[in-house]
Amino acid sequence: MKRATTIFLWTLTIWVSVLSAQGHADYSPHGIAVTSNGAYVYVVNTGDNSVSVIDTSTDAAIRGISVGNAPWDIVISPDDQYAYVTDASDDTVSVIDIPDHSVSRTISLESGKTPRGIAMVNGYLYVANETGNSISIVEVASDQVSEKTLGFSAVDVAGEDGGDGNDYVYIAMPRVSSLFFAYRVQGDGSLTVDGNFTIQDSSSGVAIKPGSRYAYVANTGSNTVSVINTADVFSTVTYISVGASPNGVAVSSDGTRVYVANTDDGSVSVIDSDAASATYNQVTDTITGLGIGSYGIVSYNPVYVSNSGDDTVSIIDTAANAVIGSVDVAPSSFDPSSDSTSDTGGSGGGGGGCSLNKNADFSPELLILLFVSVVYLFRRKKREGHLK
Repeated sequence: MKRATTIFLWTLTIWVSVLSAQGHADYSPHGIAVTSNGAYVYVVNTGDNSVSVIDTSTDAAIRGISVGNAPWDIVISPDDQYAYVTDASDDTVSVIDIPDHSVSRTISLESGKTPRGIAMVNGYLYVANETGNSISIVEVASDQVSEKTLGFSAVDVAGEDGGDGNDYVYIAMPRVSSLFFAYRVQGDGSLTVDGNFTIQDSSSGVAIKPGSRYAYVANTGSNTVSVINTADVFSTVTYISVGASPNGVAVSSDGTRVYVANTDDGSVSVIDSDAASATYNQVTDTITGLGIGSYGIVSYNPVYVSNSGDDTVSIIDTAANAVIGSVDVAPSSFDPSSDSTSDTGGSGGGGGGCSLNKNADFSPELLILLFVSVVYLFRRKKREGHLK
């Protein structure tokens, strides 16, 4: 009897352990943004269909918000009232009310778009559609959506005041000779072409130097960053070698530094973007010690980097160019009012985020193993006269 009990308990332990592992949320954080006052960092968890809210005063994920399927990128309104998240598999944009940390509404785009990058300029959202070969333009006051056909796949978009009295939107199109377009924003939110440039392979993240026409584009396939003076269509594109598979790009608020998240080697390249500096357009430092799969990046002070491979956000001190902390994106609680048709993984806490997932894919083999173990114990007890 002792042997039978031992076998049963051993089997049950394995079963519970594996079910817990199956229920462990794979957050896979990608897009990341920070409020203008630096109080909160919002992290888009593509693998978990959620957004984690990090309180920067405690460096802890205090809330999880369920959004649409396969969320990808995020932008925060200038007044810190709303965050807008692209839901790639749903062709929607989830709108998060920042004071409440909850989804207030969902904006539907045309079907078949696969929205990726998102930017906001003067009350309009600009959404890069990967399979729709277009840009969706959303007037946030009315949620009215219009489309601008590009003819090419688009993955990332950025918007910025050009410092010349005009606003601009910049779009990376990686599948056609890595084209890069600059558009001038009109009063009604529509776009007119201002210039286009051919850059290196597989362009990804885009960032703009504040108050200028200088664009920085991560070329994932070439391990470089393109520096483009978009004010001059005849200008020569400068290429700067960075780490392996660069994706996210961010520019400091004073425009003197560019930070590049290198996914394959878990590093951040620091580029001097001060035109008056002797090291202008050179990598002046490489920051290591980040998590696995560094992807999204946002520059405040400190810099925050989402690590898609280990469900963390690295915190970088910009004075020392060093990692000073890490935050697990598994939140301490989830917004109960959020649409939870896509599983959120429940409360995970800050110590690893392990929880039983209500939609976990329980293995039939495990269930059979448990059944066989129970039958074995039952028959053993019966033979020993414990059951009549």
